Amino acid sequence: MGFIILILAAACYRRISRSAGLFSWLAAGFLAFFVYSIPAIIGLKRSFYYTGTIYLEPASNYAVMSMIVAWASFYITLQFLHLEKSRSIYLINSYSHNYDSIILSSLLLSLFGIIYLIIEGGSTFFLISREDQVENYLTLTWRWFIVIGFTAALVGKRPYAALAFLLLVAIIFVQGDRTIPAISLAIYFLIAIGSKIQKSSLTDFLFMPKYIAAFIISIIIILFGKPIYLSIKEGSFYYLTSTIQSWDLEVLALSAEPFVTFDHIEAVNDLNIQISFVDFFVSVFGNLLIIPSAFGVSTNLYNELVTANLPPGVSYGVAGNYWAHAIAVGGYAAVAIFAALFAAALALFDRTHINQRGKVRIWIIVLASTTAIYLQRNAMDNFFSFVRQIILCWLAIYAISPLIGSTFLPKRSSLVNARHP
Repeated sequence: MGFIILILAAACYRRISRSAGLFSWLAAGFLAFFVYSIPAIIGLKRSFYYTGTIYLEPASNYAVMSMIVAWASFYITLQFLHLEKSRSIYLINSYSHNYDSIILSSLLLSLFGIIYLIIEGGSTFFLISREDQVENYLTLTWRWFIVIGFTAALVGKRPYAALAFLLLVAIIFVQGDRTIPAISLAIYFLIAIGSKIQKSSLTDFLFMPKYIAAFIISIIIILFGKPIYLSIKEGSFYYLTSTIQSWDLEVLALSAEPFVTFDHIEAVNDLNIQISFVDFFVSVFGNLLIIPSAFGVSTNLYNELVTANLPPGVSYGVAGNYWAHAIAVGGYAAVAIFAALFAAALALFDRTHINQRGKVRIWIIVLASTTAIYLQRNAMDNFFSFVRQIILCWLAIYAISPLIGSTFLPKRSSLVNARHP
């Protein structure tokens, strides 16, 4: 049945490329959706809970049909949306707003986060194994200051500031977090590279070394991200060299996240995991509370239910699956609704990020990128936990940026007078 998904994906691509454009948030979300649908297309998956040897195995018709329903709903929703050709942020009055106060505020708050991590874990905190790292509300939230600052540096055309934030992204990558680097790369491609292609031909773009380098780095992170940061942590190239030496399609598939997260759909069905509408709404909208746990509200309900139903002693390290969460809430009908919401949200981001100005624009870009890239491998309640963290970081920046701007920056400040990266 995988060919049905290919047909629906081709139809969606045609609609998006003609209406929204290939450098839009809708296109980015479509690409992530397609990548995470590859297991359904080829009919293979890898169990995310196991006690012995891991291997690829045939996917059930139920799981594949769930993805067909998702793609059909996504396509139908696109037909009802009014899509406009996305224009680059750079091409729309980029200099009418001064983003320097946002950049500097984000940088200061990011550095405070680094100092806290050094106090808790030492100067080499980023080399500590993920199991032994300090994880609390502050350590999970501070990283969004980096993404917000990086976005403001790109939109405000401050290349050296962007480079500083990229160095902080590299530290996060070495820690073992691939989500923030992936979201940062998505923002870079759609803002900086997208503007270049819109102002020049695709052929010209192919001969721009720095953008080609960015693309190559993206591919390397996708394929070898985990062995790279493990090799850095251990001070040895063993993990990287062993991965390359044993390179084959099955090894690549076994380490690829889409094959693992896809199995959540079957697990929810096999384990008969069900979430009532009341529990669903509480877990999702409980994120409106600053600290939901203080009120006894769980915003990670899907993860908790799946974990509770797994055999004892099983490793469970994957956050979830957007479509599996839908299955648990309401079967195929919920899958269709979730897909419609996904398409509508991306289209809304495309329409609003070019019309907003100042601080709001940066916030929308970060939310849009997170939705497009990160939603597929998470349950909706856990995803909104990240949205809550982004909003809290943004409120902190919004609160201190006027003071930072008036104290450290002249009226017409310029952190960097150079071309954008």
